[in-house]
This record gives sequence, C-alpha cells and structure tokens, in this order.
Amino acid sequence: MIDMVLGLVVFFLLLKSYSYRKKISVLEEKLVRRKNRAQQKILHDTVEQYELTEEQGRSMMVLIDEDLKIQYISPKLLTLLGYNIEEYSELDYKSVFHVQDYELRMKHIERVLNDGEGTFLLEHRIKTKNEKTKYLECYYVYKPYKLKRYVYVSVIDVTDRRIRENDLKSAYEIDELLLNSIETKVVALDKSGNVIALNNAMRRAIPNNDRFIADLDDVCLRDEKIIEKVCKVLDGKEKGLMFKHRTKFLDNESWHLINIQGGMKDYGCIMSYIDITENAKLDISIKEREETHKELLNRLPCAVVATNSREGITYCNYEFLRLLKLDDKSEVIGKILLHYIKLDTRRQFIEKFFSTSTEQVKTMHQILIDKEGNEIYAEIERTKAILDNKLTDIYTISDLSDKVKVEEYKESLDKKELELTRGKEEVQFKTEFFANISHDLRAPINVISSAAQLMSALDGEEDYKNGSIDKYSKIIKQNCTILLKLVSNVIDMNKIESGFYTLDIQKYNIVNIVEELTLSIVSYVECKEIELIFDTEIEECVVEIDINSMERIILNLLSNAVKFTPKGGKIEVRICQDFPNVIISIKDSGVGIEEDKLELIFERFKQAKSKDKIKEQGSGIGLSLVKSLVELQGGIVDVMSTVGNGSEFRVILPSTSADLDEYYCDIKTDPQKIDVEFSEIAN
Repeated sequence: MIDMVLGLVVFFLLLKSYSYRKKISVLEEKLVRRKNRAQQKILHDTVEQYELTEEQGRSMMVLIDEDLKIQYISPKLLTLLGYNIEEYSELDYKSVFHVQDYELRMKHIERVLNDGEGTFLLEHRIKTKNEKTKYLECYYVYKPYKLKRYVYVSVIDVTDRRIRENDLKSAYEIDELLLNSIETKVVALDKSGNVIALNNAMRRAIPNNDRFIADLDDVCLRDEKIIEKVCKVLDGKEKGLMFKHRTKFLDNESWHLINIQGGMKDYGCIMSYIDITENAKLDISIKEREETHKELLNRLPCAVVATNSREGITYCNYEFLRLLKLDDKSEVIGKILLHYIKLDTRRQFIEKFFSTSTEQVKTMHQILIDKEGNEIYAEIERTKAILDNKLTDIYTISDLSDKVKVEEYKESLDKKELELTRGKEEVQFKTEFFANISHDLRAPINVISSAAQLMSALDGEEDYKNGSIDKYSKIIKQNCTILLKLVSNVIDMNKIESGFYTLDIQKYNIVNIVEELTLSIVSYVECKEIELIFDTEIEECVVEIDINSMERIILNLLSNAVKFTPKGGKIEVRICQDFPNVIISIKDSGVGIEEDKLELIFERFKQAKSKDKIKEQGSGIGLSLVKSLVELQGGIVDVMSTVGNGSEFRVILPSTSADLDEYYCDIKTDPQKIDVEFSEIAN
C-alpha cells in the first residue's frame, strides 16, 4: 500500500516537473520570438532609414552582420550590377570582387568586427552580370546594436570618374612618351625662369646633364642672344618669338629654328629647338647653285630671257645682249620681249605664246630686230617656271644662221641616203622578182622540153594507142598555161601602172558570181581532201564591177587558199552585207603569214617568205595584181593571219541599189580561166 502511495507521489512529481519544463520552454520560445520581432523591427526601421537616405543622395546602402552575411542591399545597387535579390543572394561574392579588392575588404571587415570599432574607405572593382567592371567607393562603419555587431557600408558609383582618371593618365603617359620620342628639344620655364620640365632630347643636349639640375643658362646653351629673347617673353615684352639661330650642341655647330611661346597661365614660357641644319645647308647650296647657274647661263651659246606679265624682262644673259648688239642689261630689264620682234611677225608671236593652250613648251621660228635694225632669223623656245614665287616665261633664242646651213646640208645627205636606200631596195626586190620569174619560167619550160623529147622518141601509132602522147600533150598544155598566167600577170601589172588597163564595168549579182566560182574549183579541192564551205548571209547583192577582173580576183585568192592549205584542211567562203558595202571572205586553215609580213604581201616584187621554204611559193606578183584590180573597182582588200592557224582575205566592195532582175544573168565561168589560175596546183 505504502509502495503504491509512494509510486503515485513520484509519478505526480514527475508529471508536475514535466509540466513546469514545458511551460518554461514555451516561455523561452515566446521570448525568442519577441526578440526576433524586435530585431526585425529594428532592421526594418534601419532599412527604411537607409532607403530614405538613398532617396536624398547618390549613395547606396549595404548592411553586413557579424557572420559576414548581407542583411540588406540597396535596390539601386542591385540594378546597377544587373541582379535581382534572389540572384545576388546565391552569388559567390568572391567571384564578383577583384581578387585583391576582396582580400583587402575581408581583412578590414574582420579587423573592425574584432576591434568593435573603426571605419575605413575602400574602392572596389566589381563585375556586373554582363561581365563589365564597375568602380565602387565603399565607406565601411562599425555599428553595434544591443548584442549584435553590424558593418554599415555606404556605396557610391565612381566608375565614370575612374574611367576619366585612367584616360587622363593614359593620355598624359602618351603625351610624355611622344614628347620624349621626338627629336625636337622642348623645355618649359616658370615665370621666374626656372626649368620645370624638359624632354629627353633637351636633356641630352645639355652638357653634364647627369650631374645637376638644368637652369636657364643651360637650356639657353649659354648663348646671350637666346637668353635675351627668353627674358623678353618672360617679362611680357613679347608674347612669342621665332627665329633661326646658329647654335652649338656638344661641340657640334648647327642651325636651329627656336620658338619661344609665352602668355600662358601656368607657365612662363615653352621653348623648342627644331634642327634645320640640313635645310640651312640646302639653302646655302641653293644659293651657290644659283650663282653657278647664272654663270652658266652667261656662258651659254644661246640667248636666254626671263619675263613675267608685270615686270617685263627680269633677266637676260650676255648672249642676248650680243645677239641684239646691246651694251648693258639696263637697256633690256623692264622692257617686253615683243619690242625686239619684227613688227609684221608680232601677231604670230602673240598667237603662239599667249594663246590659251596649256602646252608647257612651245617653239617657233621668228625674226628679231637688233639695235641697228638688222633682221635676225632665230628659233624661240618658251617654257614656264616659278621664279621668286612668280609665274615666269623663260625664252631660249637660238641664232639660226649656222643651223640653217647645217640642216640644209643634213637634209641633202638624208635625201641622198634615202634615195640610195630606196634604189638598193628596188634593185634587191627586182633581183628577187626576176629570180622568181626565171624560176617560174624555167620550171615549165624544162617540163615542156622534157615532154617534147619524150614525144620525139615515141613510136607514133603505138604510143598514140596506149595514151602516152595524150599524157605528154597534157603536161605540155598545163605548163604552157602556167607560162601564160605568169606573162599575163606581168603584162597586166604594167598596164595598170602605166594607166592603160581598161575595165568593162557593169552591174552584177556578186553572190551568184562568188558561188559559181567556188563550186567550179571542187575538183581541185577534192584532190587534196580539203573541206570547202560556202555560206552567205544575203541571197542577192548588186555591185558595179568588171566581171573578168572580179573572176580573176576570186580565183587567185581561192587558188592561194588551196595552194597553202595542207591535206585534210578547210576553206570557208562567206559573203555578208555591211551596208553600204558587201564583204567577201576567203578563209583557210593553212600555214598562215607572219605578222611583220602582212603589209608586204600586196606590194609588187614582195612576198611573205615562209621559214619552211614551201615549194608552192611563186613570184609574188599575184596578190599585188589582186590589190590593184580591187582598188580599180572602188574596193579594198585586207588580210588577217596567224602563223599556224591560216589566213583570211577579205574583198570589200561598194554595193548599189538596183532592180536585180534587170541585171541578173546566168553566169558561167570559163573553165580555161580556172585552169590558168589553178595551173600550178594541177601541175
């Protein structure tokens, strides 16, 4: 029973103890919540104060607790950095700060928190969300509240100021670098004449520059004239001075352009030395050359006169005085050159030398009058130049008395030499022509002679039956035709040259003529397996021609094409209208003609000799005859050719308007004409 009572008592006491502990725990929780609410109220009040302060100024606020956690950050600062509050709370602050800035910041914050007092000012480089760098000036203040320790940070954006400072620093460094890199010596003096700055070039120019600070005497090179002028500027007597002066740097004598500029707010003056030694030497050299040139002009064998529009004659050499029989230059200077030109030739002089032409150099023959009234035949040449900053006409006058005699003698020699050369060429051409003619005559004559000898040795009746006599008769006939063609060409060329060649000009359809002639040579073309093409852009075209001469022209060009086109080649005959002309083109795929020979092939006695010594080459009279016949009928003939790619001959004739039916006739080519022109090929 007692045990039960004791057990109940113990249970009751335990229950009561548990109840007390629970009440105590509840009371403690209430106290903590009150404390937190009080702290939050204090923090809220502080935040409101911060926000009010931010609205009234340009600073932004940050509150850091003793655990180095940010309790508050200004919305303006978040906007500046490009973050929202959630993004910034998750950031690794160490990655946002520049390494050196972060370490310095942590060191100072920990010191302030540990000491329980103090303030400090730091400038931080912080990355924004878009990786740009902002310069922030942060003023840290230790601020305890009850049992909590806080660090209050006032933040100001100084990015623009820092960028300007960096730019200014860079500009200053660049200016200093440029100033020290130039060879111009520069020094700045204050208003008392003390040296406040000088560049490296100036420093090097001062003797013993490594042992003492330069003074006014040093930078003026201990030259009294320079010192005097600097003092005038420093005293305000002159705003600035610039002058050339011979100076001495490190025992080297030289010329400098010295510029002293005063009237500055922060300086007394700035002085610079520009080395003009080379220019000074050049000026001296130019003056010496001028004297030399004047001496040379006076010694020239021709007269020289310089004039300008305002002053007249400004210079003349001694030869001009001698030419006009004048005693002194004073008789000439200031006068105009026209005064010495013969009166009735002055208009030509004015038109030649005072026209609006932009021609730089002009020359003319003119008659001058000397002091005694004598005429002087001279050659006057004028050129323009700038002398003493004035546009000047320079006339060179040469006495032609001796020159005319020399030129006449030279012309006589040249004429004789030209006649001799032409004679030699004519003899050479004729020699070659007659050599070719001799060859062309001898070859068929030899063939005829051989054929005749063979025929004389034949038994008439028997050889007549087996065709031998016909064979040799044909050979004789062909070679006689060759001789006939050659003789006819020579005779006709002589007739044309002497003016006795007659033409029977009538109107014909040139298309029919060329087509008929082209088709008539098919047998000769087939023998060499040459492809023959005839093509025309027009069906009818009336021309006024001599039909016999035109057939001869076309057949000659066709025979040449066949002659020089190798086996398996191609010949194209085309007709086209180029109003008011008609063009006949004969193009082959033969050996071609060298470019430098194209102008020679139409000349008499001349031909384009092939390097390959082609056996078909003849006397060279055929194309000359073609050219003459074409020109007699009002046309022209030309050629285009490339070695190895053939040639194209074009006959261009004037066409006429007419009723074609009136002049149309069925043209039949005489086979004998074809045999004559193609006799060499047949042979």
